[in-house]
Amino acid sequence: MYKFKGFTLAEVLITIGIIGVVVAMTLPSLVKQYKVKVLQTQLKKAYADLQQVNLRIIASGQSLSDDETTSARAELVMSFFNGKLMVGKDKDWHQGTAQLNKIYNGKGLYRADNNAVTAPLCDNGGVWIDIQGRLWFFNDADHQICVDINGVKLPNKYGYDFFIFYPKNGKIVPHYTDRENEYNYDWNAMADYTYYALIDKHPTEENKTYWKDYIKIK
Repeated sequence: MYKFKGFTLAEVLITIGIIGVVVAMTLPSLVKQYKVKVLQTQLKKAYADLQQVNLRIIASGQSLSDDETTSARAELVMSFFNGKLMVGKDKDWHQGTAQLNKIYNGKGLYRADNNAVTAPLCDNGGVWIDIQGRLWFFNDADHQICVDINGVKLPNKYGYDFFIFYPKNGKIVPHYTDRENEYNYDWNAMADYTYYALIDKHPTEENKTYWKDYIKIK
């Protein structure tokens, strides 16, 4: 009769050790891929939601391109998102930045060059939060609409979870679609690269992707 020979304790421990090494080597990469995928999905959803809101605004006989006040546009957009005002619309950018740091649990918003933002690009219409926890900001220049796609969660950084859109010809356009004719007071620092993030293309290097090659998340 054949007698089964079991594994020795040493063999079991060696196998477990090998598995542990493989997991330790692959887990950080898997975690990073997951975080990046979540941000990419959140951006696409925010863009789709904003486009739907824009269509509903147009259907109501209004337009985000109208020359009304930034506060009025903010209230209009947020009425469709069931948004709640977190920082008053009448705050100047100094006060707004201080309030923004509080909202971000003292960590603040960061630029593409990893320096803290001293004045948010969208700083004229208050800071709003929608029912999904996303933060919305509004600017007078280009009637820009900024969104932090995961709210107060990190990384709170331009081009990572902070993106910019604006209305043009009845549509919602991602920032960096037409750089020569768009507003940005510091292209190097405020590099949100919203257009490139949506099409998953590296903003400065050929044959590379945005979410796999450009984004650096730990």
